[in-house]
Amino acid sequence: MRELALQQTVCSWYVVYTYPHYEKRILNQSKKIGIHCFLPTKKVVKQWSDRRKIVDEPLFPNYVFVYVEEQARFRLLDITGVSRYVAFDGKPVVVSEEEMNTIKKLMIEPEVTVERELQSGSKVLITEGPFIGIEGVIFQKKGKTRFGVRIPVLNHSISVEIPASSFSRI
Repeated sequence: MRELALQQTVCSWYVVYTYPHYEKRILNQSKKIGIHCFLPTKKVVKQWSDRRKIVDEPLFPNYVFVYVEEQARFRLLDITGVSRYVAFDGKPVVVSEEEMNTIKKLMIEPEVTVERELQSGSKVLITEGPFIGIEGVIFQKKGKTRFGVRIPVLNHSISVEIPASSFSRI
């Protein structure tokens, strides 16, 4: 009986698919009902006819990461703007702690870029700097060395520019 109680309190990371431009609203509403969320953002300069402004935009449009118990995840579907959970074979996909930590580490870099298709390159391990210990692919883009990590649940990759001295080939 005690084991069952312990299993019910285990939280996992899931990804919800949202309506366009609802990511921040969902983040705020989920906090109000006690569900922890993570919304990776990037700073973008927006130009209007009368001004320029730096705004935070979601790194992965239409996606929000949620950390919730299995039974409580259905409460999130009541929030306006949540379309569904990202699922495979009808079951919501669980994102590993390792993948979440990698995304959070890469968010330190202000010039993080989302890549639809990760270019082919050598597998490497970062050996120094803020991304130490992360495995990924090194490739060239516009004459610069970039480090990319694939996020399988979203079918996207994230890449950052890094110095050539901070990695070793695997």
